[in-house]
This record gives sequence, structure tokens and C-alpha cells, in this order.
Amino acid sequence: MEQKQDKKEEAFQVAQLPEACCEKITEFERELNAMGYWNIALVAYQKEQ
Repeated sequence: MEQKQDKKEEAFQVAQLPEACCEKITEFERELNAMGYWNIALVAYQKEQ
């Protein structure tokens, strides 16, 4: 039995976040670096309407 999924192409863009959210993301990246996790970038995307 073969299942076909109709995949509609969806567009995403980098999310426009409030400054407080950007600061939290930066803070979390620093915590990851302190734990030895390097080369990790946290990025938020939002679906285009």
C-alpha cells in the first residue's frame, strides 16, 4: 500500500522577535558555550502568511 502525501511548499522567514526574546536566546547560547557546546546557533523561524 502506497501513501501519497500532498506536500505544499511553505515559506518561512527568520522570526521578528521582541528584544527580550533575543536576549534570552543569547543568554542560552552563552550557557551552551559554558557547557562546551560550540558552533550552535539558535534561530527562530516563523511561517510566512
